[in-house]
Amino acid sequence: THRLLGTLTPSEQRWELLSAKENLEQVLGHNIHSLAYPAGSFSKDTPSIAIECGYTALFTFESGINSSVLDPSDIKRIPAGETTSIIACSASLPWALGASFYP
Repeated sequence: THRLLGTLTPSEQRWELLSAKENLEQVLGHNIHSLAYPAGSFSKDTPSIAIECGYTALFTFESGINSSVLDPSDIKRIPAGETTSIIACSASLPWALGASFYP
């Protein structure tokens, strides 16, 4: 439902995260590993709940370049649009998650 996770109780967050993951996996036929917090909204409980639900890469709403020591529960995003180059995008991809993460 794309609700703002930071406004929900831990049990509501768990339901949102599990149901979204299950629905997407059923429709796409692939395992879902990553989560971008809707509108960047999360609480102190959200990362642990998301990991418990099976997500292994959590994208914040914070812009920036990820360091070579990547925290999979705090991956920064870069703003992207029609004029964003592939080089700019690749500079911030979370390669530290490892090749086995990407299907």
